[in-house]
Amino acid sequence: MKANLLLLKQWCERDLSPMAWQRIALQAYARLRDKGYSIKELQNPPSDMNLEGEDLAAICDAIRELYKTDAPLNDLA
Repeated sequence: MKANLLLLKQWCERDLSPMAWQRIALQAYARLRDKGYSIKELQNPPSDMNLEGEDLAAICDAIRELYKTDAPLNDLA
């Protein structure tokens, strides 16, 4: 599965809370920094940035841990 990170960010800010994405990006950054992602890139993803596999799992795990819900990934491809 692949998801567009900007669409995921917009969903989080709209459906979870206006500050949700900042919390999620910080939580996931611990797992993603060694793969070359910057915190700035995660907090303000470009419109063409897609994640999949373990990278997307880090974001989804952060959403689950912080908000006890799952992102609608099928709508964010």
